[in-house]
Amino acid sequence: ARMASASTLVAMLDGPSSSFLQVAEYRESSKVGSFTALSSSLGQILLEIHRGILYLIQHEAHGKLLASLLKIIRLLLAAAHNCQCQLASQKN
Repeated sequence: ARMASASTLVAMLDGPSSSFLQVAEYRESSKVGSFTALSSSLGQILLEIHRGILYLIQHEAHGKLLASLLKIIRLLLAAAHNCQCQLASQKN
């Protein structure tokens, strides 16, 4: 199940849908009201995926899964480079 989940994330981040990630941006929560912009939601999702994958990398022993997790991190950092997300500089 973990390998399938990792493969799905790789497909989502590396496929045609990756172009949608270019609108993502991360901002500290200063929400006033009930509306959240798509760009802010995507940025928050990318940040949470990044945190979760970093946690898994630190605790994973299965070699193939670890390789997939590292590929996901590479794709997330590439997405962050192409948008206004600053994943690498966020504190865990």
